[in-house]
Amino acid sequence: MLSANGVSVPALIVTGAADDRPMAGVLFEYRPYAAGADPEANWSGGGLDGPAIVRKEITSVTSGTQYEVAVRYMVGGAYSDRLVLGPVTAGDFAIENMLAAPSELTARQSAPLKVDLTWRNPKSEVFDHVTILTDGVEGADQILGGLGAIMAVTVDAAVGTHSYAIRAYGSDGSTATSAAVQVTVS
Repeated sequence: MLSANGVSVPALIVTGAADDRPMAGVLFEYRPYAAGADPEANWSGGGLDGPAIVRKEITSVTSGTQYEVAVRYMVGGAYSDRLVLGPVTAGDFAIENMLAAPSELTARQSAPLKVDLTWRNPKSEVFDHVTILTDGVEGADQILGGLGAIMAVTVDAAVGTHSYAIRAYGSDGSTATSAAVQVTVS
């Protein structure tokens, strides 16, 4: 995460120096993390930099999402194999004293007609409580928890595919909603 003047932006930050081999440049790539993913699939370009680079900031990422970063060296007109780093989780976008959305939301069926939801509460000083949105409809229950706390609840669910999101409420009346996730219940 990059932070300055009270604003934080999600980012992947890669630091370190290349070895002593003669090279023309360093290629950075990144992708959302998926266990067992094809090693050649879904990489996005993070930039091609000169051989003296010691810090790379990639900001075209989504907060609360896990990523892998790959580093490749251009030597003799060809790229080296990927050095894959991670996974790491991109931080949250936040403005000081502004309510951020809950992050790291996951949903999985845990039993017949039951779904486990987990997420991280915002760290904003104005954070008060959250509610659960199921298929876009907000539930009435207010769920309390600490700043930045990992939360877990089990909800009833009908057979079918459902989307879930978590909406945070601030003491100042502000709201911020997480990205939705889907789960199929059988």
